[in-house]
Amino acid sequence: MKATLKFNIEEPEEKAAHRRAISADSAYNVLWTLDQFLRNKIRYSPVDEAERWKVTAEEQLLQNVRNMLHSLMEENGITLDDWV
Repeated sequence: MKATLKFNIEEPEEKAAHRRAISADSAYNVLWTLDQFLRNKIRYSPVDEAERWKVTAEEQLLQNVRNMLHSLMEENGITLDDWV
C-alpha cells in the first residue's frame, strides 16, 4: 500500500500544509523528547529516600505540565505510541 501527498506550493495554505507534513518527524521527536524529559525529572528527582513519599512542588508542576501535554495530544488525536 502506498500513500502520496500532493501539494501546490504556489498556494500559501498548501505551502504551509506541506511544511507541516515534512516536519512531522521533527515534531514527533520534540514531543517524545519533552515527554521523556518530564518523565525522568518526575521519576528520578533527587529526594532523600526517607521522604520519597512526599511530592515536591516541582514534581507536581512537572506532572501537571506532562498531563497537559498528554491532554493536548489526545484532544488532537495524537499519541506517541502511534508514531513508532
